[in-house]
Amino acid sequence: MKFGWTLVCATLIGVVGCGPQGGDGSGAGSGEGGDAGSGGDGGNNPAGTGGMGQGGGGGGGCADQCSEGQTQCSNTQLQTCALQANGCYDWATPQSCPTFQTCSGGQCVSSCTDQCAAGETQCSGANVQSCALQANGCYDWNPAQGCPTFQTCSGGQCVLACTDTCTNGATQCANGQIQTCGLQANGCYDWNAAQNCPTFQTCNGGQCVSSCTDQCMGGATQCSGPQVQTCGLQANGCYDWNPGASCPAGQACEAGACASQCEDTCTQGQTQCSGTQVQSCVLQATGCYDWGAATACPSPQICQGNACASSTCVQNELRCNGNLLEVCNGSNQWQTQQVCAQACDPAMQACTGTTTCVAGSRRCNGLQTQVCNSTGTAWLTVETCAIACDGSNGLCAGACESGEKRCNGNTPETCNATGTAWTQGQTCGTYCFNGDCAQPSLVIDANANATLDGEQVFAGDVTIINSSVLTVPSGKLVIRAKNFVLDASSQIVVTPTGNDPRGKGANGGASSCNAQGYCTASGTKPGSGGGYGVAGSSGSATFSCYYSGTRYCSVSSAGGPAYAIADQEPAMGSSGGTCSSGTAGLGGGMLVIYAENITIAGQITANGQSASGCAGGGSGGGVVLRATNDLKFSGSISTAGGNGGASGGGNGGNGAVKLLYGNSKTITGSVVAAKFESYMAPFDVSSSTHPNSKLWYNDGFPSFELAWSKPFTASAGYYYKLNTTYGFVPNSSNASYKPEESVLYTPTDLGVGTNYFHISTLGPFANFGTVEERFVVNINAATPSVSSSSHANQSTWYTNNSPYFSWTLPKADENTKNFYWEFDPYATTMPDHDSNTIPMDLTSPQNSKQILLPGKTNGIWFFHLIAEDTMGNLTKNATHYRVQIGTDPGKGSVSGTVTDGMTGQFISGASVTLNRGMHDGTTNASGGFAFANTVFAQQYEVRVSRAGYQDAVKTVTVTTGQTATVNFALQP
Repeated sequence: MKFGWTLVCATLIGVVGCGPQGGDGSGAGSGEGGDAGSGGDGGNNPAGTGGMGQGGGGGGGCADQCSEGQTQCSNTQLQTCALQANGCYDWATPQSCPTFQTCSGGQCVSSCTDQCAAGETQCSGANVQSCALQANGCYDWNPAQGCPTFQTCSGGQCVLACTDTCTNGATQCANGQIQTCGLQANGCYDWNAAQNCPTFQTCNGGQCVSSCTDQCMGGATQCSGPQVQTCGLQANGCYDWNPGASCPAGQACEAGACASQCEDTCTQGQTQCSGTQVQSCVLQATGCYDWGAATACPSPQICQGNACASSTCVQNELRCNGNLLEVCNGSNQWQTQQVCAQACDPAMQACTGTTTCVAGSRRCNGLQTQVCNSTGTAWLTVETCAIACDGSNGLCAGACESGEKRCNGNTPETCNATGTAWTQGQTCGTYCFNGDCAQPSLVIDANANATLDGEQVFAGDVTIINSSVLTVPSGKLVIRAKNFVLDASSQIVVTPTGNDPRGKGANGGASSCNAQGYCTASGTKPGSGGGYGVAGSSGSATFSCYYSGTRYCSVSSAGGPAYAIADQEPAMGSSGGTCSSGTAGLGGGMLVIYAENITIAGQITANGQSASGCAGGGSGGGVVLRATNDLKFSGSISTAGGNGGASGGGNGGNGAVKLLYGNSKTITGSVVAAKFESYMAPFDVSSSTHPNSKLWYNDGFPSFELAWSKPFTASAGYYYKLNTTYGFVPNSSNASYKPEESVLYTPTDLGVGTNYFHISTLGPFANFGTVEERFVVNINAATPSVSSSSHANQSTWYTNNSPYFSWTLPKADENTKNFYWEFDPYATTMPDHDSNTIPMDLTSPQNSKQILLPGKTNGIWFFHLIAEDTMGNLTKNATHYRVQIGTDPGKGSVSGTVTDGMTGQFISGASVTLNRGMHDGTTNASGGFAFANTVFAQQYEVRVSRAGYQDAVKTVTVTTGQTATVNFALQP
């Protein structure tokens, strides 16, 4: 092991630098116009300074602050570097962008994108720039600020002496822009300011390309000279290396992390692939050999087999690359087609629904954190990261929500006040659960009266014995323990606080009724009872009126519905209906106990509250007991509904009790409730392809994957069903069977709208579970609705040559990550991930849903738009909006014939289209086609296709009042 490193620094007049020790040198600097002179060579010093060289300073004039033509943003305004009156280049006064545009990434655009991450810094010459939130709602670089006297910027920090942070000529990407390493004014090599790629290109793998591919796995780290680079999702939608971050003073990057001591991690001359780029093993500033920053291979080569090589793949060929399914693109390069949920099968060249892993281990799968289930048969998705996933621990990295908690192994972590990092707590002596340490155990003994609320986690046992009472004041208690015991002399009392809207009783109030056509009576209709396990009873009253004697009629309000079904869901009860003279009863509370072994010999009550006056009583609450090994129940559980008010209020319905067991059970106790008794179903079903059941995902997804844990050791397999029914218990007669803990569906298996995956457990000796676990997946097929205030009518000609578009989404904004768009003369173009991108900014969503396209030429154009969901899926269809720019040019005709190129015979039934869907037709029996007097005068692409023939394409120009003729001879 090598400890530390030595850098010999020399201070020059006007220039500060350091480098390895060199021989003495001297130099008399002369700086006309105030520029500092160069110091002596100082020996063989790669940094260009060092040793004991000195340089004379120049006069007190100016120094260039930027390069000619360079641009930057000053909040939402644009600044350009220009020659100033003092003879030096400096930033000119900021200028406002055109109407409807803002400055982002050093240029005026219709909508901004993040150019950096909050808190990042970089050097701009000898000055430092910091990343901050701008007025347009995006993160961008602030104007450069000078460092303190006698300091210079190096590696994004103001320092007394600079060091090389990159190699001359090297390139890297910075959020879609490209950076080049060059010699800075301070005498060291550092990254120049990022520059935009050419129009319709993005930076990927250190070079400007028309479409990007993943260069690394999210959360991975590597060294770039003395700096640390992290792999993150870029604005172009691909994973690439972020710009390097400097280590604290006295440290440098070693094996992808900052360290004050180092050791060789590779051998000089070795190479390896990092995505499509190549890395070489070089001597670092630490004095140790480590992998250098990845560099792009010469185009069109990519890194294969640890060296740059020409791609040998054939377009549309598939292969497995670890957990990635890759496809050979049109440039004969491999790009990621799908991140497999479980594994990629090289033999099938496809994602597979099965895998093997180490139980409890964690990994990153793209932006997802995953944990291996208890049997080592499937990866379960835990969380989808917003920024990146750290491959070293399988946890999210980057920004977090202040106060958020999580477990890092057995250590609790809390997101700091600024939301920038995780702060570690003390390692648990028990185990960590949801960011807190589990309590050791709980004993309530000897006539004790105790209270407990919320979620309580115990590594050991919970025991309530010897005439003790546990009260739940809030009405909600979830206990997780190793074992749970309630003896025959003890009880648990859950306070009625339920108000679930699904079973709320109907409200009463002023009402009237007619006594069989004789007379109308008025009075107060009572509220009905709340429902849960059983529907509440109706509230009813009898009114009287006088018509040749007293007449009577009745009014009633329907009871709240039952919503308990055969699943594992815990819930609270519902309140009764209100009325003008009484107080409705609240629903019963909720008690949930999860343990390996549960013994209930005492009494549990979660009753509904009774009402007063004419109001309805609350329904009973919910009790769920889930024992993964053995459930013994010989006591009593009551979830009775509360009584209705004395003035006709309806009674609350009974609640629900769910007795769920694993390997064994003894159930002899009494229950006042709708009772569900069953082998437990899997309780942790997750999906890596559609992880959030509250979000909507687009219909262009490649697969739908689900995985779960074995619920108890004696379970033999599972019955499962995918449909659109909310409550459904799979069994041998209505569902499919599988023994494994994962399943993979194709897109055709899901319908548009809300789908439900249902699963139940097959216990030992072929006994069926009678409750289900349910996973919800929502599929969207609708496209954005586009409108234009500048070109409102799609069939009208407008002289405005700068069309402006805005759009709304069929679902909430949080379901969308990016928009992709094209603007061309073709009617049916489908944008894809290689198209122009507008990221969704949820802090200012309206700015993400509009665009101005200035300076378009006359003619018929189409704006094509498609939305991308949070998992990178597009809809199968796109929105196409037509605009007609210029004055009406008049119309003409297009006609022609289609023949067989080999025989000369006319071809009937061939499809003919102008500008890909603007006009469509079919050839007649004589092989002819015609678009008569319907085609605006301009140039068109004419495409002909017919089964058994190659497509043919020609260009034709239509003139007003004339017929343009174009004939085709198709080749078989």
